Amino acid sequence: MKICILTYPIHSNVGFVLQAWALQRIVLKLGHEVETIGFFVQASPKWRCIAAKIKRLLKFILSRGKNRAFFQYIPSQEEQKITDKNTYSFIDRNLLLTPAFYSYSNFKTLKLAQYDAFIVGSDQVWRRKYLPSIRTYFFDFVHSQEKKIRKISYAASFGVDYLEYSKKEIRDCAKLLQDFYAVSVREESGIDLCRKFFGTEAQLVLDPTLLLEKEDYLTLIRNQPKIHTGRYGVSYILDKTDRKMDFLRKVQVKMDIPFHEFLNTQKLEDIGPNCIKECIYPEIEDFLRLYRDADYIVTDSFHGMVFAIIFRKPFSVIVNPVRGAARFYSLLKQLGLENRMITELMPESEQMSSISAVLPIETMEKKLSARQQSSLRFLKDALL
Repeated sequence: MKICILTYPIHSNVGFVLQAWALQRIVLKLGHEVETIGFFVQASPKWRCIAAKIKRLLKFILSRGKNRAFFQYIPSQEEQKITDKNTYSFIDRNLLLTPAFYSYSNFKTLKLAQYDAFIVGSDQVWRRKYLPSIRTYFFDFVHSQEKKIRKISYAASFGVDYLEYSKKEIRDCAKLLQDFYAVSVREESGIDLCRKFFGTEAQLVLDPTLLLEKEDYLTLIRNQPKIHTGRYGVSYILDKTDRKMDFLRKVQVKMDIPFHEFLNTQKLEDIGPNCIKECIYPEIEDFLRLYRDADYIVTDSFHGMVFAIIFRKPFSVIVNPVRGAARFYSLLKQLGLENRMITELMPESEQMSSISAVLPIETMEKKLSARQQSSLRFLKDALL
């Protein structure tokens, strides 16, 4: 079969990139042809940047100074290419993409009949907050007169345990979902949401990154040396707060090892174009190299947590409710790793016990193996 995958728009985020790579690799291992829709959200041309700045100024004035977005810089297309150059380089070398698309409306030009099945997934592809054109992710553009095309969701995530859709979006997406051949979600709460709002039964599966082994990822960094010598920890914090950084310092003291940041870049929106070199997203391979050789991981990222599990590294994950807490709870519960999870408001004694807890690798691997088998079975059956 020839498969087309729809996932997030292409952007610089290590979790996004590696889940896209993992799902492609799994489909290829199952013996199919595969492409991922190359959807790029371009930064605005200069004239639109100026118009957006004027609009923000009006909002700032009308809100009497409460809307602070006015002070953020709006990157141009040229600047975005610079900050994302490492991401695009990895994707060019490792992902099979369709010709580029720059708007959802252009999906209608995709030659649908060349594909036997479409897969939407994984990650938060059903989270309305992040993807306003949510119907697209229920394949409202996939309808061919030439052949019956299978529609499948693999590890689709709502991100949260409630639905962010309008009533009309619920009706439309429920109707679209009835045409799916197979439906799977990444979180237990997603099963309830599909049943309650869409009248559809969904199967729980693992994020595609967890269907591969550590050795699969090591092929991407074969023969690449250590970035740092000696023992060290890695911090991968997406949304820095004083409490998170305080916890990181406590871990560093307790472990008595230095910690190296993966994501230590600035945001161009915050500091402007004069410091653009400080805003270049790091290489995806550097993330893998850091994790490969680390002794401990501290992260508030879902995929930061996932790769600690893949590389069998002891870790503490700070639940990030803004980006979706259901994702963390569901996976840690499935693998019996609830004690690796902390919150910013948790008493210090409980936070410290998380650090001291031994990673139950043997128990975790048994549970993970069972989940891998059922997840792969779902995908195999859906593509038979």
